Amino acid sequence: MIATKICGITNDLDAKLAISLGASALGFIFYKKSSRYIDIKEAKMITRNNSNSKFIGVFVDEDSEYIKKVIEEVELHGIQLHGNESNSFCQSFDIPVIKAIPLKPNLNKSIFNSYNVSALLLDSYDKNLIGGTGKTFDWSSVKFDQIKLPIILAGGLNDKNILSGIKTVNPSALDISSGVEVRPGKKSKTKMENIFSKLISTKNKGYNFD
Repeated sequence: MIATKICGITNDLDAKLAISLGASALGFIFYKKSSRYIDIKEAKMITRNNSNSKFIGVFVDEDSEYIKKVIEEVELHGIQLHGNESNSFCQSFDIPVIKAIPLKPNLNKSIFNSYNVSALLLDSYDKNLIGGTGKTFDWSSVKFDQIKLPIILAGGLNDKNILSGIKTVNPSALDISSGVEVRPGKKSKTKMENIFSKLISTKNKGYNFD
């Protein structure tokens, strides 16, 4: 199955469900303005209770010392930077870094090959939200084969469009959040089961969030 991160995990029940269904990694959002924000204490509890999974911390224009503190305390396996972080900032960490790129109108596509990171996460753009928009971007707007890094597809993925997204983009991995939620920060068992039932027939592309 293609590597899949379930992002916006805020509680242990949802974490266990995602792992049981085959999630490759779980995402914690350490951005206080997010409706899916989780604090360090709660994240540590989830990682302790689910040590057989991988955990990715999501940050937005955060101080590097704070990020390193969270990495150590929560025992993260990787981080996802969702702000205006530079390539040099991304390279200042000792664990894998995913750089998120929102597909803004008139985006200079040269940005895709300007980062030296483990993968690029391509997401929908919303001037009022940092990720978790529940909307897809125009998959035909990017020449994905010209991007040198592994691509993680995000943005409004659900059980109805997931296979089409994989076919069109041919990503190395997926990042799913709003498409499997009852509300921001609370996952739906039915939606999770439905989307993983679609993914079970897909192939792993060699990217596993490490």
